[in-house]
Amino acid sequence: MTDGPWFGAIPAGWKSGSIRRFAYMRTGHTPSRSTPEYWVNCDIPWFTLGDVWQLRAGARHLGDTAERISPIGLANSAADLLPAGTVVLSRTASVGFTGIMPIPMATSQDYWNWVPREGLLSEYLWYQFQAMKPEFDRLMMGSTHRTIYQGDAANLRIVVPPEPSQREIVDFLDRETAQIDAFIAKNEELITLLTERRAAIRGDLAAGGDQPGPRKPSGLFWAPEVSDDWQVVPLTSVAKLESGHTPSKTRPEFWRDDECVIPWISLNDVGSLTSDEYITSTVNRISPAGLAGSSARMLPEGTVVLSRDATIGRSSIMAQPMATSQHFADWVCGDRLLPRYLWLLFTSCMQGMFDSLTNGSTIRTIGVPDLRSFRIPLPPLATQAQIVEAAAVKDSQLRETTETANRARKLAIERRAALISAAVTGKIDVGVGA
Repeated sequence: MTDGPWFGAIPAGWKSGSIRRFAYMRTGHTPSRSTPEYWVNCDIPWFTLGDVWQLRAGARHLGDTAERISPIGLANSAADLLPAGTVVLSRTASVGFTGIMPIPMATSQDYWNWVPREGLLSEYLWYQFQAMKPEFDRLMMGSTHRTIYQGDAANLRIVVPPEPSQREIVDFLDRETAQIDAFIAKNEELITLLTERRAAIRGDLAAGGDQPGPRKPSGLFWAPEVSDDWQVVPLTSVAKLESGHTPSKTRPEFWRDDECVIPWISLNDVGSLTSDEYITSTVNRISPAGLAGSSARMLPEGTVVLSRDATIGRSSIMAQPMATSQHFADWVCGDRLLPRYLWLLFTSCMQGMFDSLTNGSTIRTIGVPDLRSFRIPLPPLATQAQIVEAAAVKDSQLRETTETANRARKLAIERRAALISAAVTGKIDVGVGA
């Protein structure tokens, strides 16, 4: 056995060394956009960042490309037309994701491309790149820009068994990962169904679907009927609409770390909204001077925050006084409306309305006039309390099942990665010879 920098000991008869010993390194490029003739009669598949989603989705072979380039554009750039079997490695943005060219293609400069020499199978290198994710992460540590630089890419070390062993390893991993992938897909399908079920149950409860007694038309397309003793009112009649703001980034005194004590909800927090009923902390804080020198306001605990830009419709309740950026509509509930009930409406049955207000916009946002036009069903306060508690019980039951499925999915992904790593470095016996 011999030792390597990331792969450890390898079986006798296997080789290791610089990747350039086993594959030709090629880069990509973008023909000049200012030369129109480079972009006429474009018939050469050209893999760019616009196609990286294919790699992130786990596709082994590259599919159709979003763009193509012309022969003259290719000839006047540093890009190459690379042969089928070339293994691409994303070096920017989605760093470390990989795929194989099924046909001759070119790429942008966002990829390092490897043309296997004789004795190295494309499929084996593809699997090995997957096993090298920790190595790619290590190379990016400390970089201002997340990328794999040319020097680091050129000095990657890989391990290469004899070609028949490569084929047996690839066949083994194809069989084993197919089973794991099927298990992961079933769990993802279950998680999606549970998420949809949670939203449907919450939406039905929020609209009074379980309430006894006669019902009446509401005039709301997302809740056509409500209980006869409910009202349908403008949201502005039971909650005050507030807005946020971003203190000037050119004023250092607004952003001094030792003075920034005010929680400030920004787009950096939008991912955590809706997943939790309450938002307890924020990624960024602002200073009292920043608050005073901007149009942002300190809003009270219980304010319901609604994302109106970018990821529209996400919502949470402030667990303490906070301020927000201008990307949020902030609702301070009056004494006739429970914040938890409004949050329930926002995160369940009103999502379709948010989509209808943003369709077709160049910039996806909900404008202030539309915000002011919101109408909601308004049950008595006691009924609102019953609804939010019933929703919490149902949600807790489904959340537990969802978390179990998520854990199973995570463990399967970890097992898949460990299996690939062990197989391509000779740590497990897959029935191959030396």
